Amino acid sequence: MIDKNKVNRWKIFTVLSSILALILIAVLAYLITFELKLMNMPIPEVNPKASLGQEGAECGGEYKLPCMPGLGCLMVDEARSSGVCIKLTDKDPGKTVPIGE
Repeated sequence: MIDKNKVNRWKIFTVLSSILALILIAVLAYLITFELKLMNMPIPEVNPKASLGQEGAECGGEYKLPCMPGLGCLMVDEARSSGVCIKLTDKDPGKTVPIGE
């Protein structure tokens, strides 16, 4: 004789396991796609004509050279801990408005 409670538990376990497997597959697919995008990203080079802190200028290193606002320091030489100033976003952040106005 078949116990209906065991059959129902087995069905619930199967459905939940299938949903969990689909979620894991989706997350792995996203991470693999993200990693491939990072691997295909060109490595920026230091522009010797760029002014201090401008896009393409050297940053970090022994003198801890900064980047201008809106730019970030992407490390390209881990041994010297120096990098290149790159643009963080292409979107215009808009005007800064103080809170309460």
